[in-house]
Order: sequence, then C-alpha cells, then structure tokens
Amino acid sequence: MIKISIIVCTYNRSKDLVKILENLSCLNSDGSFDHEIILVDNNSKDDTKEIVGSYILKNNKIRYVFEPKQGISHARNAGISHAKGEILAFTDDDVIIEKDWLQNIADFAKDHDFDAVGGKVLLSFPPQTPQWMKEGQDVFWGPIPYHYLGETVKLYDHTMNSFVGANMIIKQNVFKEIGGFDPELGPGSKISMGGEDTAFFSKIQKLNKKIYYNPNIIVHHPVEKNRITLKFIAKWCFSFGYYLIIMNRNPKPLVCYCGIPRYFQ
Repeated sequence: MIKISIIVCTYNRSKDLVKILENLSCLNSDGSFDHEIILVDNNSKDDTKEIVGSYILKNNKIRYVFEPKQGISHARNAGISHAKGEILAFTDDDVIIEKDWLQNIADFAKDHDFDAVGGKVLLSFPPQTPQWMKEGQDVFWGPIPYHYLGETVKLYDHTMNSFVGANMIIKQNVFKEIGGFDPELGPGSKISMGGEDTAFFSKIQKLNKKIYYNPNIIVHHPVEKNRITLKFIAKWCFSFGYYLIIMNRNPKPLVCYCGIPRYFQ
C-alpha cells in the first residue's frame, strides 16, 4: 500500500493552523493508500505546539516535529527526515486544499512512474487588489505563489515555470539520492526570501528526473495584502538577485525604475 507523508511547515501562525488542520482531516480517501501529516514547528513563539497537540488527540495521523533552526528549508528538511512515506507531499500552512488533493496524488502514483509532481496553485486575492495584478498572475509567479500550466497532465520542460512549495510532491528516494533543500534559500533564511523550491526543481531537472505537472492536484493560496504592494515586489526582486548569485546564474540585464523591473510597473 502506498504511504504519503504530508509535510506542512509553520512559524507563528497558530490561528491559520486551525484551518489547515481541519482541512487536512477532511480529505477524501478510498482506503487504497495510507498517509500521515507531519506538522513542523519552525521555532514558533506562539501556541502552535498546543494547537497541534489538541488535534493529535483527535487525529492520530498527525505528528508534531520541532525544528529550532529558522528557515523554511531547515523546516522542510526536518519534515523529510521524520517522514515514513515513500511519497512526500508539501504544502503551506495557510492554503485551502481541495478534498480530492490526496486521493488524486495517490491515483497519479498508481498510474505513473515519477520522481516529482507539481500541482496547480490558484490564488485568492484580498479586496481592493488592483485589476492589473489579477490579470498579470503569470508575470508575478515569483512574488505571488501562483502555478497554472493548463488543464492537461504533462512533463515539465525548460520553457515552463517550476513547481512551487505550496503544492509539490516528491519521492522520498529523490532526497536520499541528492539531499534536501538549500538552507541558504527560502523564507526565514538570511539571504533569500524564496527560491528554495525553484532551486530544488532545477537540481532534479538537470539530473533528468521525471517531473510532471498535474492540474488535478489543487490548492488555493490566499494572497497577503503586503504582497500586492510595489514595496514588497521590489524587496522580492532584490532577494531574487541574491538567489541568482547563489545559483551562479547570470541574470539578463533589466531596465529598472527605483529598483523595480520595468515589467512590474
């Protein structure tokens, strides 16, 4: 029987945890697979541990892991080290997961030989979001965790944006072969606001791993108000520059105004 380890990392978001833990407890299953839910507390200062503990009493599939090293990559790597499943499904602590998410992962695993899968990430914008931002989701796929590549299953190629951390499924043996996420990258690190998922995607893509996009594996990601400001976008772009340096890539010259690329104006 296939076993799937769902890994959710969190930091000081105990209020959001109630929603995601309720969501994870109501996912559909036909009983043909097993699963566990690993909640990684990345050194939270709020009542995260108590909230998770109350749900463990109601759902024995939930496991609590504490990771004191700050950063999403440290937290995900801790989740990986504790996972017992051969398939690891990563998502965020503030998303809404569609009820067939887990079942669709299991069904895909039965029918396909894969190393990793990227799912669809749809956005829920806050009120007063500028229309130009809603219409430019493909352009803002970095500052905003959006991922949509159509309605058909397909293999990723070098023309497609990588999967995002809010909805990525990776075989356990891939981590055993090449290691985990880069702790210098990702939210909470000292260097970069993101990029840990993209860097890992690039790494396994260079090794010719089988990476699929599956539009039936769906989560809905709320967009925080601060993310729809030019200030946040500018900060993210500077952070992306650090990411490119770490990855030894040479970014193409950009025309910028006040530090913001022209195509974000």
